[in-house]
Formats: sequence, structure tokens, C-alpha cells
Amino acid sequence: MLVYLMIGAGILFTGMLLFINNKLADLPEVITEQYQDVTEARANELSHELRGYMKMLQMISQSPEIKKMDQAIVKRYLPHLVLPEIMRNMTIIWPDASGWSSVDQWVDVRDQEQYLNIIEKGEVQWISQPFKSPYIEEDLVIIISHSIRNERQQNIGIVNMVVPVGFMNRIVEDVRLGRDTQAWIISEEGKIVSFSPDARYEAAVGQSLDEYKDLTATNLFQQPSGYVEYTSYDGEEMLMFFHEILHSPNWYFGIAVPAIEIYGEVKSIANAVLAILLFGSFLIIVFAFFYAHSLSRPILALQKVFREAASGNLNIRADETTPNELGEAGKNFNQMINKIRALTYYDPTTNLTNYNGFMLEAPHIIERMKREDKLPCIAIISIDGFKRINSISGYESGNRVLMHLARRLESMTDREEMVARHFGDEFILLIGASGVKDIEKRVRLFWKHCSTILHLQEHEFVLKTSIGAAFCEQGISTVEEIFNRATLAKLSIKQQGGNGFQFYNRDLEVQIMEEQTIENHLHHAIERKEFRLMYQPIVNGERGTIEAYEALLRWNHPAHINLGVQQMIQIAEQNGQILEIGKWVLEEACRQNQQWRKTLQKPDLVICVNVSALQFEQRTFTKTIRETLKKTGLPGHCLELEITERIAMTGMEEKLEKMKELKEMGVKMSIDDFGTGYSSLAYFTRYPIDTLKIDKSFINKMVEDQGAETIVNTIINMAHSMEMKAVAEGVETREQMEYLLSKKCDFLQGYYLSKPLEAESVDGSLKD
Repeated sequence: MLVYLMIGAGILFTGMLLFINNKLADLPEVITEQYQDVTEARANELSHELRGYMKMLQMISQSPEIKKMDQAIVKRYLPHLVLPEIMRNMTIIWPDASGWSSVDQWVDVRDQEQYLNIIEKGEVQWISQPFKSPYIEEDLVIIISHSIRNERQQNIGIVNMVVPVGFMNRIVEDVRLGRDTQAWIISEEGKIVSFSPDARYEAAVGQSLDEYKDLTATNLFQQPSGYVEYTSYDGEEMLMFFHEILHSPNWYFGIAVPAIEIYGEVKSIANAVLAILLFGSFLIIVFAFFYAHSLSRPILALQKVFREAASGNLNIRADETTPNELGEAGKNFNQMINKIRALTYYDPTTNLTNYNGFMLEAPHIIERMKREDKLPCIAIISIDGFKRINSISGYESGNRVLMHLARRLESMTDREEMVARHFGDEFILLIGASGVKDIEKRVRLFWKHCSTILHLQEHEFVLKTSIGAAFCEQGISTVEEIFNRATLAKLSIKQQGGNGFQFYNRDLEVQIMEEQTIENHLHHAIERKEFRLMYQPIVNGERGTIEAYEALLRWNHPAHINLGVQQMIQIAEQNGQILEIGKWVLEEACRQNQQWRKTLQKPDLVICVNVSALQFEQRTFTKTIRETLKKTGLPGHCLELEITERIAMTGMEEKLEKMKELKEMGVKMSIDDFGTGYSSLAYFTRYPIDTLKIDKSFINKMVEDQGAETIVNTIINMAHSMEMKAVAEGVETREQMEYLLSKKCDFLQGYYLSKPLEAESVDGSLKD
């Protein structure tokens, strides 16, 4: 009976092994599906990048200013649309094939593909193949173009950008599935667009796949995705996985993998099963029951793991503890899954979870924190001035900064919390604590410890960060909503100058929406004639006569009656609208003063105009002044430009050259709000400054505050010693006026003398 039982057990055992071996035959399909998933993920990543560029061009093409296709407007605005981090230059093209480039030159594009396809064939958008530009001494570039259409959807031009192919190369280079794995981007015609730099076979952009044995576009791209088998030059069997790249000019992403890397583990498992089968048959009489039981369970478990992985679960793990070949096979399987998971969910620079991995894991972590009665919080950390670090020390140093900050953040978080890399210079934190105050303390601590001094390649950098944070409160259903709130908070602290932290609140969202509304209304303010100028007299302290007026901007809009002028100007400076507004103020003030010179018979009457930092930093600023004086007929000595200390103390050599050019026109220069900043007296002795305007905060306090009085006296004496004039702003009492006159202050300005006047009320004399 025992003999029959053992024989039966042996037959059953052998049958189980044969059954399991048959199931293992399905494993190659599972593995190829995983490689296909990686190929699709990389193709989608590149598609996302291309779609982002095209969306950017679409937004620019729909801009009201660009759609005017006015050459002057294009020349003025185009340089501000260029993002040096992602593009080399931009060009606006007219239907006659002439184009103005952001590098300030005209180009003729009639023989270029984007012109032929968009203007002549009526295409909406176009992406070129990579090529070496004769105008840029760098690597290959592509041209991305989008049509500019009027309200009748007629083509009136093209906007295109020149983009280095580095973003494509990075996606290709990040594919590291094995030593002999190659990654390519291939056109529909079988031409190589990009390739791995460490590929086993020499390749070049533009080279045809027909030069590779058994590998052509004909046998590849018969469907959107899939794989084909081919033989390499050295006789090695290879598999090419490919997937189409949406939003591209019919490109495909391909990964070539040696067949032995894919099927090697399958063969090892099959060999292990065969060895176990032979060994089990030999010892079946003695060990049938025990061996069958101990072997079947890990094999079935391994089969279950394979099914889970095939369904897309990259967190599954095989049992490595089985003390035989199955344990080794499980270990190899886990290594393969780890490689695939790392490519999908981890950032190769910092070894942190990437954005995709964060969004996958965050919901589970948040639920666990809630069960433990912790308050979850998402914080976004952005490095201020990170572009400057890359510019000075190179991208390798920038990567070291990112790795340094990543390790520091990891050291400050608990195991149940999460640190992830977002993109560029940003990191994401998911932390938890017992309440709001504890979270606030931790965010403050993160900000404090992330501000440090780094030494990179003989350069010292003071690392500063901006942090936006948001709590996971009741009523918030998704991680994306918390993340978006943290993003708003980060943008808010960035707008305030950075180097700080901000928590989301409802008022913050309302504020951003209000600022957006103000931006939209400012966009139409000039054409709707909502701006007007008021003029405040500047009185000669010795003679008591009006020798100048300061032009003060006012905005008449029913929705913004209570909006302060400084707040309006700050918003306009942030979005670049100050350039157009400032030009209008300059021209209107010069026109009005030229009229007064004639009607009031005051040929030397001066108009003072405030200039923003963004205006003064424009390369064409002095040209704009010269053209405005010529257009209005105003002599240069009748115009005085007011800039702040902050403007004067940055880019000093460039500012000095501009001031010299302005002085050659006869234009006067004034430093506004003097005494409130940090000035270099050494540079002021070099600057051709005519006037120092004492800030009204010192005038208001000088009568009762000895410190303010000392500052006022010092500025007046310093101005006279450097052969400049001193102007006191904000004179509101007789006592202030008499004191300033006793100190020989050259000019006075303020409500005690005269409030700002409408242009029609100016007659050149002081009212009682």
C-alpha cells in the first residue's frame, strides 16, 4: 500500500512540476509587457514635453498684442517671452516670410519647413526634425511653430521657438535597464532622431535604420506600439520595443534589449524546475510527500507574483527566502521589478520619489496619518536663484545642490513621511503632526535648515528657499487639491521676494484672483483711456517759484477705486505691463510740458517722470527717451527722470553708460526716495546725478526725531558737496518748510505748497 502511495505521490509530484513548468512558459509575455510599459511611459513623457511647448506657443499666438502683428509691439514684447532655460530664441513671422527674432535681427524663412506647411499649406502647427543651426554654436535644435490666426481664423503669421534637443536626449539617456540596452527616438521614415550616448553600435542623428541588420521602418511601424525581433551585427538576438509619440512629427520611442536579458531569467527558472524534476524523480520514494509540499507552495506564490506584476502592480515582491533556485529566481524577479519601478517612480538625480510616485503613494500615507490622529500637510520647497547656481558653476554643481538638499530633507522627516522631487529646483514634502502649531513649527524648521552656505568649485552660495504649504482639511477630497493650494502659497511667497514660507488660506486665493482681475483690466486701460496724470509743483526754495512738476499716475476704473497706485504699479511690474504704461506716462508728460512751455511762457519748465526698474533695464530705454523727445518736441533739459536707489545700485556699469547717454541728450537724473536704501557713495560720485530727493518719511519725522533731522541735514550737505540739488518730498507743515529753508534745501514739494493738480488747473503759480 505504501509503495502504491509513494508511486501515486511521485506521479502527482511530476505532474505538478510539468503543470508549473507549462505556466512558466507564460512568463516571457509578462516581461515583454513590462518593457512595453516602460517604452510607453517614456513616449508619453516626451509627448507631454512637446505638448507643453506647443501649448506655450498657442497661448502666445492667441495674445491680443501678438495678434496685432505690429512690428513695434513685437520688437518690444518678444524678448520678454523668451525663457532661456528651455529655448534659445523665438521668432514672429509675417506672411511675406520675413521674421523678427528675439536676438534682435530680421530673418527670411521662405525656404523653411514651418513657413511652407503653415502659411502655404494651412497647417496649424509644425515641429521640425533635429538639425544643426548655422546661427547657434551648440548641439542640435528643433523648431516648434504655431500659426497666428485672426478672428476669422485666417493665417496672419507664425510664432516659433528654437529648442535644444537636450530635453529629448535626457529622456533617452535615463533609460538604464541593462548594460546592453539601447534607447532611440525614430521618425516614421526610419531616421534616428535621438539615441543613447552609450549605445553599443555607433549611430548618428539622421542615420537610417536600414543600415541595421533586419531592422527597418517597414517591419517596425505597422502599428502604434509593439515589438519586433531582429539580429544585431554581431549575431545577437535583440528585441525592439516601440511606441508612437503623440504631438510629434510621427516619431516613435524605441528600446532595444538583448533577448537573453529578457528570457534569461525565464530559462533559469525553467532549468531549475527541470533539475528539481529529475532530482525529485530520483528521490521520489523517500521524499515524495515532503518535497512536493515544500516545493509547490513557493512556486504557486511565484506564479501569483507574476500575475500581479502583469496587471501593473509594481509594488509586488517575490519571496526570496526559499533556500533553492526558486528563491534565487524570486530575487532576480525583484531586481527586475525594482529597475522598472525606479524608471517609473524615482528621480535619478536625487534618488527620491518623483512626482508620479508621490501622487501614487500620498493618498495611502494621508489615510494612515488620519487613522493615527495626525494632521497631514503638503509643502513645496523651491530654491531661490537656482538658475544663478547653474550659470556660475554648471549643471553638475546644480545637481550636487539638489542632492545635498534631498539628503537634508530626508534627515528631517520620519519614516512614515515622504520627500519627493517635483521638477527643476522644487521638492515636495508630506509631513504630519498633532496640530496646526506643530506643523507650523516644523515648516519653519525646514526653512531655517534649508538656508545654508554651500561651497561649490571655489564659489560660495548662500542657499535660500521659498516654501508654500497647505493642510489636508475636511472637505478636500484629492491630493491634487492640497498640492495646488501649496503651489498658490509658494507663488505668494515668491512674489514677496522669496526666502520665506507661507501657508495657504482662503484670503490668499482671493488675493491671487483679485490680482488676476487687475491684470486683465490693466491690459485694456490705455486703449480705454482710463489713465490720467496729475501734476504736483516742485518749488524753488530760494525764489519761491515753480520750476518743475512731477507727473503722478492715476487710474480711473470703477472696480478699483480704492486700489493704491503703488499696488497697481507693483502688479504691472510683475507681469511686464509697466513697460507699456511707463511709455504712455513718459510721452503724455513730455507732450503736456511742451504745451505748458508755450502757454505759460516758461521755456525752462521741467517735468519729472518716475521710471521703473524694468523700464530702465531695457536695452532700448535711451532710444525710447530720444524718440519721445523728438516726437513731442520737448528739449532734453526740460525732462528729469527719477529712479530709486535700488535701481541705481544693480548692474552699475551698465547703468552708468545709460546715464551718460541720457546726459548727452540734456536729460536730468534724480535719485528718488534717497536715504531708504543702501547706496554706494563711491558709485554716486561717478553717476551724473543732478538731484537727490529726500524721502518723505524723514521729512515727516525730522521736527521731533533727532535721528531723522540728522539724516535730512546729511543728505542736503552731501548733495551740495557733490554739486547736486536736494529736493524735500512730503512737506506738509509750515514748520517743516521753514526748517528746510533754513538748511538751504534747494527745492520743496508737498501738500503744504500744493496738492497734485489736473493739467487744466496748472498755470505756473502757487495758490494761496
